[in-house]
Amino acid sequence: MAQMTKSFLLRILAFLQILIFLELSAPEVIFPQNGFNVVYPKHGDVINATDSTFVFGNYPSRDMRVSVNGFNAMLFPNQTFLCMIPVSAGSLRIETQFISDTSSFTDSREIYMPTYLFETSSKFTKIDDSFIYPDRNISIKQGEQIAVIAKGTPGSRMYFSLDGGKMQRMREANHRRRYRWKNTSFGFDTPWSLPRVRGVYVGYFTPNNEDIGKVIQVNYTLIAHDEQVATSINPNSIHVLNDEDVNIKAINQDILLFKKSRGRTLLTSFFEGTLVFDDGGYGEYRRIRFDKNQAFWVNHDNLTTAFENLQMKAVPTSPLYINRSRSDSDHVFIEFISENTIPFQIQHSSNLKNYTVMFWNIATTPGLLRNDYNDPLLSKIAGKMDRDNAYQVRLSFSKKMVWGYEVQKRDRNIVFRFNKAPILDLDSARPLEGMKICIDPGHGPDDGAFGLTGINEKIMTVPYARLLKKMLEERGADIILTRTEETELSLHQRPLFAEANNSDMFISIHFNALPDGVNPIKVRGTSTFYYHPHSRPLAEAVHKRMLKQTGLPDKGFHAKNLAVCRITSMPSILVEPAFIMQPFEETKIIDPVFQEKVCRGIAAGIEDFIKAHR
Repeated sequence: MAQMTKSFLLRILAFLQILIFLELSAPEVIFPQNGFNVVYPKHGDVINATDSTFVFGNYPSRDMRVSVNGFNAMLFPNQTFLCMIPVSAGSLRIETQFISDTSSFTDSREIYMPTYLFETSSKFTKIDDSFIYPDRNISIKQGEQIAVIAKGTPGSRMYFSLDGGKMQRMREANHRRRYRWKNTSFGFDTPWSLPRVRGVYVGYFTPNNEDIGKVIQVNYTLIAHDEQVATSINPNSIHVLNDEDVNIKAINQDILLFKKSRGRTLLTSFFEGTLVFDDGGYGEYRRIRFDKNQAFWVNHDNLTTAFENLQMKAVPTSPLYINRSRSDSDHVFIEFISENTIPFQIQHSSNLKNYTVMFWNIATTPGLLRNDYNDPLLSKIAGKMDRDNAYQVRLSFSKKMVWGYEVQKRDRNIVFRFNKAPILDLDSARPLEGMKICIDPGHGPDDGAFGLTGINEKIMTVPYARLLKKMLEERGADIILTRTEETELSLHQRPLFAEANNSDMFISIHFNALPDGVNPIKVRGTSTFYYHPHSRPLAEAVHKRMLKQTGLPDKGFHAKNLAVCRITSMPSILVEPAFIMQPFEETKIIDPVFQEKVCRGIAAGIEDFIKAHR
């Protein structure tokens, strides 16, 4: 009992410390005209939560009491509030009451929870059409397995039939297990999971020769314990293709596809004019191949069928020749010559000195590789036929890491440009002299995540970017910003902007947020993200320095496929110093002292990285 009392008192003490901090450093709250502001959720939001979700905002007077749907909200000294409320399937009205001794105000809004996230009621015999698979029209080859899924009354018997044929039993998935499927169900090469509720039924269908050419509709039948029956028809169809049919199409615009596999980063390139096999469809996406073991998904608008393609039974192969390398003060160039436009894949692992390039649709083994490169950065080029139509080239470099790379197309030739590290005098008073860094204040035109006071990422990332710009310029760096308060740039234009300005490094500043249903009080910390292996050392160095400056919990540095981190030509990272929707951390984000600490940490981390990898 004494131990429980001590633990309870410690929790109370910790909470009081947070309140004192908020009182001392309370930021300016952004109020609407009437002074009452429910910041989140917005009216009409779809909330992906199954148990509870958060409601937060601010109010104009300290003598107010705030409740949400009858639950008392946590109030903070800067006149903000946070409340966790229970949710259920479908529409939910949120009534937020602001009450003082002299006045009151009620904010009403509606949100919606998708029904597939919740268990279907056992009171009814029902098939819930909100979660079914196939979830769109698909095209599939004979012999390929596809999952058939439906959600309905738990503990029942579920069957599926194809075009009203023989009924086949489906099994109810164990809701306590996390099913993470990868191509088991046909579709994108990314994991996805079933709702963790009872009443999700799974069956499998493998089309055979008799199904070739058919467009099949899936029918569901559910039989409850009391023998009540419910039926449903999946509105999406399955088109079964002949495995022997050859459908060759041309890529009509340059496409780069990124993927992580076994610790390696894979960049697969399809230049305009590349011929590929089209052998499956998933809604508006088509599955393309240039190898039996390699499948990719592209939008059907990226493919063109020409008359000459219809006559082909195979994608033509091409000889591959390796031209001599050349270099200048900033780059090493390696050129490959082919007769046709060919697909290729660049593989980069944690060994930052080595790159592997795989070329497909190759007819013959290239001649003896030339070793007449004269740049000390490039130490070796080695190649071999990897399989019947693929040629593998291994590039080895002498430095700890290559700064980055780009791929350029010249007619049908492919030129790889590997970038050298900037030449800097790190012992001078301006150690970053001669280096250009692109700083990206995250979001804008969109707002990004919001805090309790009403601030958002779009607003708060700009002062951090300006302060970091000032600190790095004092160290001699040339700094460009992707946007300011007055200017905007779309997400995918930002990496292009950095490359067009010949930047040496890309730093994107954001603040973290939480998914619906997670209590913001319980999650705090600093995190950093990267994607390509050559950006990992920068992420690690900056993250370590930021943690030392902020003193917040360590949420780690992680590889994540984020648009601004996919730049290959330079080290690129995204930092999230704190959670903007966490009351304690939102107050820090607005605090100029914290802003200076974060930027000082990022700047020091950049210097640490350059010293270790110049």
